[in-house]
Amino acid sequence: MAITRAQERDEFIEVCIRPEQTDRTLGRDGNTIEALRFKEITILLRLNNSRLEQHLIGVTQSANMALDVVSESTADYKKLQRDGERYAENIIEAFLRDISPPTRSTMIGPLLRIKNVEDTEY
Repeated sequence: MAITRAQERDEFIEVCIRPEQTDRTLGRDGNTIEALRFKEITILLRLNNSRLEQHLIGVTQSANMALDVVSESTADYKKLQRDGERYAENIIEAFLRDISPPTRSTMIGPLLRIKNVEDTEY
């Protein structure tokens, strides 16, 4: 259908464009543009929410992993500390086992080496 005259154009507008049923730009209630914008906004918000949720899940997993690492490190440190104390005790005991006791002739009684102090000096 060709529109060649202004009257045909006006008739076409009256028949096809102005009725609410055929107006494709505004729809029946005139809010199609707002509805499309609302749809786009809700889609974007859903995408942002899902990205935010994924980010929060990642942060939560990282925090849990950090807590696990700290807990395990603390447990390992305590174990090493206990082991270090045991190793020190074992070294001292081994050293004492390797030392031979002095002979009786080389031992000097400690009471013989103490000076006799008169009672007045006390």
